[in-house]
Amino acid sequence: PINKAYNIAAIMDAVREFPIDQRKRIMFEYLLIDGINDKLEHAKELVKLLNGIKAKVNLILFNPHEGSLYKRPSLENAIKFQDLLSNKGVTCTIRESKGLDISAACGQLKERAKEQ
Repeated sequence: PINKAYNIAAIMDAVREFPIDQRKRIMFEYLLIDGINDKLEHAKELVKLLNGIKAKVNLILFNPHEGSLYKRPSLENAIKFQDLLSNKGVTCTIRESKGLDISAACGQLKERAKEQ
C-alpha cells in the first residue's frame, strides 16, 4: 500500500536521510522467490538500491504453500545471492526457516488456518 503514495526511490532517499547510530545498521528483509527475484542480476540491483545505506539484509526463502504459483529458490541460488551482496560490502544473512517440512513455516500456517 505504501508504494501507491511513495515510489521506491523516494522511500530509499528517506532511509538514507534517517539519523542512525554509526554502530547500527538498518535491516531490510528480502523475500527470494524462484525465478522471480533470486538471480544475480537482482542481487546487483539490490546492491545499487542500498548504496549509501548502512544496511543489513535478511534473505528469506519463499515458503511454498498449497495454491501458490511461486516456488522456493534453491539454497545454492540463495548462497550465491548472499555471496554477491557480501562481496559488495552488504552485511547479509539467510534466515533459516523452521517448520518447512511439516508445512508450518512462515506463511504456511496462515494458509492452513484459512482452509479450516
